[in-house]
Amino acid sequence: SLQEQDDFQKHADFMDNLVEEGFTMLGGPLTDGWHRILIVKSDGKSQAMERLLPDPWIMQDILRISTVVPWKILLGGRSINKAEIKKQENYYLVLRQYGPSWNYDLPRNHQEKWKEHASFMERLVDQGLILLGGPIRDGPKILLITASGDMKALLDKLFEDPWEKLKLIDEVDILKWTILLA
Repeated sequence: SLQEQDDFQKHADFMDNLVEEGFTMLGGPLTDGWHRILIVKSDGKSQAMERLLPDPWIMQDILRISTVVPWKILLGGRSINKAEIKKQENYYLVLRQYGPSWNYDLPRNHQEKWKEHASFMERLVDQGLILLGGPIRDGPKILLITASGDMKALLDKLFEDPWEKLKLIDEVDILKWTILLA
């Protein structure tokens, strides 16, 4: 188990300190047992690495940073109740991407049915289904952090998105996520 690893308490204290400082917004393992996701506030990759590299587990090669990517949060964030987050268990990371009908010559807010899509997504935030969401690297992939009772209910709701019906967006992957840091 994780608690049996060398310097577990030092690592846990280091990570808790990053949360208390406001650097780490959310973090925890994916259910594959190997990968962990941290959502951090940073001015860039070098600042993120500078803050994370002193972690005792990284210094001892127990934990590795495999990827750091910029993520522009456009949805949620203002209403996250961190005390409630750790009490819930059903979180999913939803990776979406532009679909076959996406017009790459137009910005996001000029795509067909933009207002309806934006309104739909804001309703999902207001309902507590979406905690955070936005494009990765300002590119064609979008990451949503969701709270849902089950994956089927989540997918059913996301398929109501006007952009789904127009094939402007597709679900690529959905991963169950356990949030331990908030």
